Amino acid sequence: MLTILPFIIAAGLVSLQGRSVRALAPVLVGLAAVAACSAALHLDEYEFLSMRWGAGHELVAQGVPYTKINNGFMWDAYYLYEQALEQFNIHDVSELGNLTLPERVIDPEYVIDINRQPGYHTAKVYRYFSRLDGITTHEFYVLKRD
Repeated sequence: MLTILPFIIAAGLVSLQGRSVRALAPVLVGLAAVAACSAALHLDEYEFLSMRWGAGHELVAQGVPYTKINNGFMWDAYYLYEQALEQFNIHDVSELGNLTLPERVIDPEYVIDINRQPGYHTAKVYRYFSRLDGITTHEFYVLKRD
């Protein structure tokens, strides 16, 4: 949404040249629409990630090690980045290049994702609320390797 905002502001400023402040009303409506979409987008993302991380923490509470859970790159990097650096004996982060280390230390016994995957069965289903696509409830799955 940020890429659209400068154009809306520029259009508003151009439309004001030689006109009253009332001419800014359509631009303010546009700004309000962008702000509403941005807020809904962030709320959706927060809802989804809260549920996804909660599902991961529930597995950890059951005794599943972090190295057995693939729960998206943010989770993996947050919990396994330092362990991956130690395991691969990397002392200078600039040596990494395009390596995605956390994925390399995970043996994905559990996968938490919005899509079912072959070779896994559904252990649990979580639902989260989305404002952006018609105020609907979506599902994501905790999948356990067969």
